[in-house]
Amino acid sequence: MGATSVPVTSVAAGVAAELKRATAAGARPEWDFLGRVADQVARRISRLGSGPLAELRRTDVAHWGTAAFARLVGAGGLVAVLVDSTRYSQAEVFERRKRLSVCVGAMAHLMTRAYHTRKVPLGRALYRAGFQEERLVGLLHATGDSLLREITGVGLRLAAAEQNADTADLLRLVFDTRYPYPQRVRSQIAMDYYTRQHAQVSNPEGAEGSEGAGDAEGLNGQVGSEG
Repeated sequence: MGATSVPVTSVAAGVAAELKRATAAGARPEWDFLGRVADQVARRISRLGSGPLAELRRTDVAHWGTAAFARLVGAGGLVAVLVDSTRYSQAEVFERRKRLSVCVGAMAHLMTRAYHTRKVPLGRALYRAGFQEERLVGLLHATGDSLLREITGVGLRLAAAEQNADTADLLRLVFDTRYPYPQRVRSQIAMDYYTRQHAQVSNPEGAEGSEGAGDAEGLNGQVGSEG
């Protein structure tokens, strides 16, 4: 079955409502919006069968835009806004679809063994998953297709470690590109990584015990329902 078309009016109304809520809450709208997109994508991935999930997991920078991805985005909602052809040029839509497809693929890797959750910032999750400092530096300095390759590697590492994470930070890395926000995203990931590292070195037993209990709650424990 082909992807479901999404009325432009419903997409515009949805994003307008999201931005209004984010602004009223005092958050920077794009930051909160991408968090909600990640929640929506994670819910949809959690409902997939093994075939579509495997299809998403085969995504990389050279092989993207699968039928499973098209169905996920074609269902509409906030995620469709990121690749809306009424908002961006044809070239921009092509590039944004590639970025989104790779991020969704990384989330699919993660969600075969763990959960998307707002409770575990990506930097902290990477440290706990054994992501080496050299790889962190590579992730934070990468741009373009190199960044997308790094994001695929992040999904694989988190899945291998069965480590829950806030995957909205992956979306922020590739979509939150207006100065100074790329620096904000990267500095926050680095801060969370090294704060966790310092806690582990200072108190190896207490640091793990103090934060591990809430991680298993995952997506279903902290995100509302969505169609």
